[in-house]
Amino acid sequence: MNIDCCEFCNAKNYTAAKVLNNNELGELQKNTVRLQLGEGVEVFKQNTESANVYYLNEGIVKLTMFGIHRDKIIKIINSPNYIGLAATLGSNVFGFSAITITQSSVCVTKKETYNNLISNNSAFSIEIIKHLSNNELNQYNTCVCLLQQNLTGRVASCLLNYSRNIYKKEKFNINRKDISDIIGQTRENISRVMSQFTKDGIINIVGNEITVLDINRLEEISKIG
Repeated sequence: MNIDCCEFCNAKNYTAAKVLNNNELGELQKNTVRLQLGEGVEVFKQNTESANVYYLNEGIVKLTMFGIHRDKIIKIINSPNYIGLAATLGSNVFGFSAITITQSSVCVTKKETYNNLISNNSAFSIEIIKHLSNNELNQYNTCVCLLQQNLTGRVASCLLNYSRNIYKKEKFNINRKDISDIIGQTRENISRVMSQFTKDGIINIVGNEITVLDINRLEEISKIG
């Protein structure tokens, strides 16, 4: 489905597009389509050509790197946000896949259009650099936390991130495989920790739906873990 109008898109205020003039927005609009995707749909696939820039207007997406022995979720992205922008602009091939976790709305723009805007608009370039820099700093923090925490602390941090930053509510959906792929532990170990959290009254689990009952205790475990 073609995008209605980049100029009046609410998500524009969260992107580098906020510094574009009307002519530049028109050029962006001409080279952009909006896709409505269901849950579990690949936005783009690992080892395919990175010919487009992807922007998540609505929904939640996971970036997954598929390995020989196991998969690794390298990031969870909630809207509004770019999806894998560094890979698009810095490489000709995606080194990971992007898969929707919920129903999502994604804007797809030709990479050439972004390259032209970067070359001709310094303010746009600065906004892109800021986005890439913030992403890199966040990845550093995530790596440090995973290295310093034990298993229980990692699970607690993962649940806190989903509750506070991804879904932004106490009740959310996540399966044990995704937690395993995020923190690099087996599903059996994840299940053991989650069962203990349930016994301790910290969370409640119904299928893949988790409700955080005691966020203060979860935060304490994350800090000391």
